[in-house]
Amino acid sequence: MRIKVNKEISSFLRSEGEKILVNEETQIEVEDENGCLKKFSVLKSPVKNEKGNNVSFNFFIQDVTEIKKLEFLSFYDSLTGLHNRNFFEEEVKRVESGRFNPIGLIICDLDNLKSINDSFGHKEGDSLLIAFSKILKASFRKSDIISRIGGDEFAVLLFDATKASMKSKIRHLQEACRFNNISVSVGLSISDNIPVVFPSLFAKADEAMYEEKKSKRRQ
Repeated sequence: MRIKVNKEISSFLRSEGEKILVNEETQIEVEDENGCLKKFSVLKSPVKNEKGNNVSFNFFIQDVTEIKKLEFLSFYDSLTGLHNRNFFEEEVKRVESGRFNPIGLIICDLDNLKSINDSFGHKEGDSLLIAFSKILKASFRKSDIISRIGGDEFAVLLFDATKASMKSKIRHLQEACRFNNISVSVGLSISDNIPVVFPSLFAKADEAMYEEKKSKRRQ
């Protein structure tokens, strides 16, 4: 729940508290008159009388703004807003320990990012990374795990994947990149094994990506 108020959160709870579920933690975002966003955890607890009947409610409020910032930095890339390598590796552990089938992996590597940084500065390189990240988000489902796993390298984990659907997504991705004058090399692999042998899955996608990159260099 996100609200925009320029008054104390207690005032909001007095007017809107009945909408909050009992004994269930609720996250509320409050934007003050200065545009600063703060996050609060609110727990609504019933107050009973001697007969055990609910007579009122207490609200326990905790400012979790800094906690949420740390959680974000733990699992998200601060530049692009995508998941980071740490989150990706945690998802890999979950995939390897579960019964997921089939699993698809797409590896993307931006071409010439180092040259752009060297020639035009890191600000231009960052703009390229942000633009490509937006294309990635638009090209895949919300259920797909999109991560920035290196400086210019990205990985997408896809559940219930097929080679045909993955190739279709890659075509869509590459068309969007060409439209935005972005050059990217892409490789894919898919696993039907249970459990998933992720090192092999990653190696195949990575090798396919580098083959495409070498092909571009030869041309």
